[in-house]
Amino acid sequence: MSNHNNFVFVGGNISIDFSNTIKMVNGVKTDLLTSPLALYKWTKHFEFNIPFTSIEENFQKLITLRDLIHNCYQDFAYKRKIATEHLRNFNEFIQISEIFPQLITGVSNFPKLFYESNQLNSPLLHQIIQSFFDVIGDEKTLSRLKPCENDECVLLFIDKSKNQSRRWCSMTICGNKIKASNFYYRHR
Repeated sequence: MSNHNNFVFVGGNISIDFSNTIKMVNGVKTDLLTSPLALYKWTKHFEFNIPFTSIEENFQKLITLRDLIHNCYQDFAYKRKIATEHLRNFNEFIQISEIFPQLITGVSNFPKLFYESNQLNSPLLHQIIQSFFDVIGDEKTLSRLKPCENDECVLLFIDKSKNQSRRWCSMTICGNKIKASNFYYRHR
């Protein structure tokens, strides 16, 4: 887990971490990507070599994509039926952006779907979309997508623990706080 400018990177996947740029701050759901500069700083965690001008030119598309991904991931993580509106909005984004799959050779000559677009001129958009489709296209990974058990937290993560018992976005953000609170109530 790392934290740059209040960003948290606990999702285990770039598209989940992108979704996690909407988080609770002092009990209020807060958007951490309030400007192209904030998004540019977020990309530094992944050591992307993306020009600021590309982020600036595509900022609104990136925020729209983040919101669409966030809504879908919330539905998946809370095991809700995906809202028809969320699917419709995401599909409209795909159509407007002319995103289409292509087969490429992956690891060990195994075919992999790669998503291309003639409309999107942002490497960051491509990486996030690819990451999102990789998660939703893998039933095992998607089944491990979980919300933090802290009711005051909206962060999501992929539970990579052996027995799928991870409960918190991170021990330092939520786990210790909840455990300390429970200890206090048991011993007062």
